[in-house]
Amino acid sequence: MNDNILAIANARKSYDGRTNVVEIPSLDIRRGEFVSFLGPSGSGKTTTLMMIAGFQAPTQGSILLNGRSLVDVPPYKRNIGVVFQNYALFPHLTVAENVRYPLRMRGETKERSRRRIAHALELVGLTGMSDRYPRQLSGGQQQRVALARTLVFEPDLILLDEPLGALDKNLREHMQVELRRIHRELGVTMIYVTHDQTEAMTMSDRIAVFNRGKIEQIGAPEDVYYQPATPFVASFVGDSNIFEGRMSEGGAVSVPGLGDVDTSRHDLPAGRAVSVMMRPEIFKLRPQARTAAGANEREMVIRDSVNYGESRLIIAQSGPLSIRTRVLGVDATHIAAGDNCVIAWDPKHVHVLA
Repeated sequence: MNDNILAIANARKSYDGRTNVVEIPSLDIRRGEFVSFLGPSGSGKTTTLMMIAGFQAPTQGSILLNGRSLVDVPPYKRNIGVVFQNYALFPHLTVAENVRYPLRMRGETKERSRRRIAHALELVGLTGMSDRYPRQLSGGQQQRVALARTLVFEPDLILLDEPLGALDKNLREHMQVELRRIHRELGVTMIYVTHDQTEAMTMSDRIAVFNRGKIEQIGAPEDVYYQPATPFVASFVGDSNIFEGRMSEGGAVSVPGLGDVDTSRHDLPAGRAVSVMMRPEIFKLRPQARTAAGANEREMVIRDSVNYGESRLIIAQSGPLSIRTRVLGVDATHIAAGDNCVIAWDPKHVHVLA
């Protein structure tokens, strides 16, 4: 059996016949994966999701589910579940009636539906609430009903369009854990649209980073974070220091104001213009020593410190060059603006973008 449940090839979407708002040469989603579409507003992630769901038609290209073309198949015949941010519950129906709705549309009787409804509500933690109406539920509970309504008919694929965006931080984090639990228990394939990097990093098997209608990179969260394929991915995903420089001998990059930065990149010729990405957390910070800083160390002055509780963002400067570093909060109690310091890093954590 083909391991891919969804295959998109040469898919494009244009509203005016001239400009493509989405352009995807190839995208395969494996059976049982949790894939996040991550990108800024207007990057094409929701349009892509809507083409998969059938609410928008691609201008050209193919979309296959289990090897079957979806292009001319109406949404209600695709066996795809969709969960929206606004819940889309029927206010005049009870929880059980809302969850039963897709089964009723498929001709299931009440008797045959009861077991499946009870199982779906148990999965989302709403056992005992079947007779309540949406107005009697919290936002988080309403979102669980929307999810149960999607799970009850056992879809081949579940699409989630920023479903947690309306929830507060604590509830959103709780629902992230619940979604991952449900995904593990059922093994169902999920595609999750979000602009929240933390959400994508914590929940996904793979992340597809969208920008201007195209996927700039798709890979495991750690690959997208530590080995971004493009400058956009490096700047959009997480916090980073990105410096322009030129390759020197031995894999080092000459960066104005920082000198030669050792890297593990040895396949590029000397003189090649490159970008160097250094994540804030790769740096070690210590008070300035009496001896001069060694290789992969620089003497700097602390210009600012931002307290995040569990961590602290330290902005250090040498001449016109500023570097953002991040240290544990308990290790930063002695750090103050104006102090001299030394920052150090391991070359294997320096990423070169050619």
